[in-house]
Amino acid sequence: MAKDIFTGIAALALLILLVLYLNKCQADNYEAENHLQPIDGYTYLVYDPDTLVIYYQEENAIGYKGFGYMAPYYSEHGKLCRWVKNKIIEIE
Repeated sequence: MAKDIFTGIAALALLILLVLYLNKCQADNYEAENHLQPIDGYTYLVYDPDTLVIYYQEENAIGYKGFGYMAPYYSEHGKLCRWVKNKIIEIE
């Protein structure tokens, strides 16, 4: 009986370690994929440093649960925009 209890505790400990490891891997992947940079002075605007295209991004979360929204940023003239030399420039 003591052997069964020890086996159960060991299996539970391994399961907990596996879950913790997978959560850390998932968080690391999110940080690596989310390379968008915030634009100073704008609450919800970010840009991709590779393409300089601006996006509207909103995230709300509590712990690991939450929701978000992301869309390309359009100027008042209906054109996509880029972040060039700290200015919002319309893409022609």
